[in-house]
Parts: sequence; C-alpha cells; structure tokens
Amino acid sequence: MNRYYILKDKKVIPVNDVLEWAKMFEKKDRRVAEDNIGEVRISTVFLGLDHRIGKGKPLIFETMIFEGELDQEMDRYSTYEEAEKGHKFMVKRVKEKNKMKQLKRISWMGKDYTKSSAKTIAYKLNKEDGNGVWRIEPSIYEKDRFQVVRYE
Repeated sequence: MNRYYILKDKKVIPVNDVLEWAKMFEKKDRRVAEDNIGEVRISTVFLGLDHRIGKGKPLIFETMIFEGELDQEMDRYSTYEEAEKGHKFMVKRVKEKNKMKQLKRISWMGKDYTKSSAKTIAYKLNKEDGNGVWRIEPSIYEKDRFQVVRYE
C-alpha cells in the first residue's frame, strides 16, 4: 500500500520514493480550488499523503473552510474530480449559511456599493438612527462590493 502520491495532469500517481514525492511539492501548486465569500475562505488542496484510517481508497485531497459559522469543517477525497465536486458543495454550504444569516436582517439599502460608499452610508444612517445598528457586509452577489444592512 502506497503512502505517497504525486499529481500529474489532474491524475494521482502513487510513488514509493519519498524524494520524488518531495520534489513535486517543491515545484507544483497543489491548489485545486479556492473561493472567498465575505470573510470565509474555502480551500481545496492536494495533500499527497494518504489520510485514510483503515481500509479503502486513499484520501489525498482536502477541502477546508476557514472562518465563519462553518470554520474548520473539512472533507477529504480520493480523486481530483471528487475534490472539485466537494469544493463546489462546500461553497454552496457557505452561501446557504450566509442566506440564513440574512434572515435576521430587518432591512438593507437594496444595492451593492464600493466599500468606501457603504461605510459613508452606514455612518450617516447610524448617526440619524441613533442606535448604531447599520453595518456593512461583503456582498454575496458581487466580488469587492458591499451591502449596507440593518439588524434587529
């Protein structure tokens, strides 16, 4: 049973030579996919080592979520294709969690803004409101855009 694996053209190749394995890690980008949704990062990488405990296909790819409500959630896969599908599934889970958080909103300004515009709007609304409940959040619809939201 092999413990070391290298990745060549999205195909997993078992190797017995630890030096061959280490050379691949020095030169190759091991990232399968990476997405950022607000402060949450979803990363899928090729591990190159079998992380399975017990019998079965080797688990040599990993998707992990960093930050947010699903922080440190992780899943592992045996093939590049499984890793791609698993990454998409984790992205979907994070987006669904964000939608659940939005249900707590009582209103928002109805469009996406640049960060500086969103800060200015939130500042003015908080000053008028007096409660300081208006905040800015990264848009889940557009990259590098922000929403102004009010919470209950």
